[in-house]
Amino acid sequence: MEQVFEAVYSYPGGREVASNWAHKIVVEECRLEMLALAHKDVGMHFSARRATHESLVEFDIEAMAEVIAKTVPRLWRLFGVLLSADSEKIKRRQQQRKVKAGADSEDEYWQEDNMPHIPEDPEDSDSEHDIHEEDRQRQKILTLVTMISIAANSTNQLWNTFQTLNGGYMHACNTPESVIGYQSKIGLSISPSAINDLVTSLGREASYSIQKLGWTLLTSYAYDNFDVEIKHSVPTVDKAQETLLHLTSGTLILLEHGVTIDDLCCSKELWRKSKVNPVNFKMSKMIDWRKVLTLHPEGVHPSGLTHRERFNTWKFTHDLVMHGPEYFHQFRGKLGHPETIDTIPIVKSKQIPVRGMDINQSTVQGNCNALTDLFGQGGVGDPEVKKG
Repeated sequence: MEQVFEAVYSYPGGREVASNWAHKIVVEECRLEMLALAHKDVGMHFSARRATHESLVEFDIEAMAEVIAKTVPRLWRLFGVLLSADSEKIKRRQQQRKVKAGADSEDEYWQEDNMPHIPEDPEDSDSEHDIHEEDRQRQKILTLVTMISIAANSTNQLWNTFQTLNGGYMHACNTPESVIGYQSKIGLSISPSAINDLVTSLGREASYSIQKLGWTLLTSYAYDNFDVEIKHSVPTVDKAQETLLHLTSGTLILLEHGVTIDDLCCSKELWRKSKVNPVNFKMSKMIDWRKVLTLHPEGVHPSGLTHRERFNTWKFTHDLVMHGPEYFHQFRGKLGHPETIDTIPIVKSKQIPVRGMDINQSTVQGNCNALTDLFGQGGVGDPEVKKG
């Protein structure tokens, strides 16, 4: 069959006929593939009004590329060929980029060019080539996903996963609305109103997550001030005003290491031992530092050294092996770790940032207002007390 097509194509009068016929077949096949890709079952329809933090975190451009390549294999190959139509020019461009990346300045470039040639390690050369090739392939995949996403969104506006993520990213970067509107018109982003729906949905979820964490009553509240300067294009003396805004940011941090509510019920004990308690007027104002030595009682050790002496020994050995004469470097593998006495397990702290507060917490009243706002966002406090 292929021989028949080749014979018709090579025939002087049949070349144009065969090309037109093949063109119609390819166009129809690509159209059917695009319709299949734009279908809801592919899983690329995204609702900005029901967006969640988890759905955004799970987004993976490589996984999206695999779905597209599997659903529209002909379109994927077609766009891939078009992106690399002039392979020789692409190779020359890559060589130029390597030269620019290898020389920080023109003088350094010419110095390297005049230096005697030193044979490169084949393994290093192959490794560097692999890194550049991976970067090029990654860039090509991103471009392919972008191009096909524009076509799929033009076919079905509900196919907007890529556009939603791109629009949300531009909003996070404080991109001007006019730029977002332009990106929306060319199919790279959702509309500004849809981005507002996305932000509203994420804000609603974040508010619930903050309250859910606050309701555990096992949360630390942290806050700090930050300043924002609002610059005026034409400052005047008549309308002089403060351009520096003093705001407050905060976050909720979950208490880890098995802390329970009962562990936090220690106010009576703290007051009983507090120096400001009138009952403790005879209490010494100074803390006896010798009590610190009883936190970890010394046991019998074969070396006869105390905890501190053993740590000092390890530290001296560490400095000698790591920073001493080269002879001692051979013992780095035998150094080991210092002795542990009371290990605190390493955990990944869970924290949720709260909404920024228009509060200047440089005053006592400002600190009170910041704490009140933080507790309110965390869903903690007296529900009968009205805000403000």
